[in-house]
Amino acid sequence: MDVYADSAGWRLELADLDRFVCRGRSRRGFVDREQVFATGRRLTGFMFGRDALVARLYDKTVEIALRGLTWLHDLWGKREDEAPVWRLEFQYRRPVLVEFGLRTVDEALAGVQDLWRYGAGEWLTLRIPTADPRPHRWPVDPQWADMAAVQVAPSSCGVVRRRLVEAAEARIVSGLQGYLTSWAALRESHGLRPTLEAVGPILDRYLAGRGRTFEAEVRRKRARLLSVTAFLDAEEAA
Repeated sequence: MDVYADSAGWRLELADLDRFVCRGRSRRGFVDREQVFATGRRLTGFMFGRDALVARLYDKTVEIALRGLTWLHDLWGKREDEAPVWRLEFQYRRPVLVEFGLRTVDEALAGVQDLWRYGAGEWLTLRIPTADPRPHRWPVDPQWADMAAVQVAPSSCGVVRRRLVEAAEARIVSGLQGYLTSWAALRESHGLRPTLEAVGPILDRYLAGRGRTFEAEVRRKRARLLSVTAFLDAEEAA
């Protein structure tokens, strides 16, 4: 499970790596590696850890420019300026989720806020250096404290879900037209409607030969989708 939040206005530099305090080494060796990333001379992010628990803090606006993820602007809303938007993301794998007592999808979704609170509030923090030689005793940077206090199950998560549905539909339609036009060329069928009418009985016979029906397959896949999106629907209703 990836748990994340975005924040604008940070001015991070490579030297800030020394201000991070991570408790990973005290949690069964979940962390023993740190990495820094850059594009040209521009710092683009940090990574802490490996395997079961990983934290990433990276410039999301750089990724948008490279991959064209324009839908993120819908999630962020109106911005006052073009300052970089940094994403703080914690990736929890099964061994850590089990330690939290989260063994099913529903349990993991219900524990999102606890995972965020642990990751940004205890496991990894950004500190303000003082004369104390022990970094873990430095005060937490106020902007990091604001991030740690974020509610990570926002009502706007519906925006993300709708965009994911749209992207999935686009892929399905693309594949569907490829298969249908190939079948039409093979059978010398002309026109979309005659092709759909001819394919229906063939698909019914195919499913019947495997003891299934089209309606049952739709219900099965619908139930699988609902099991994942029900949490998002509940958040929107709240």
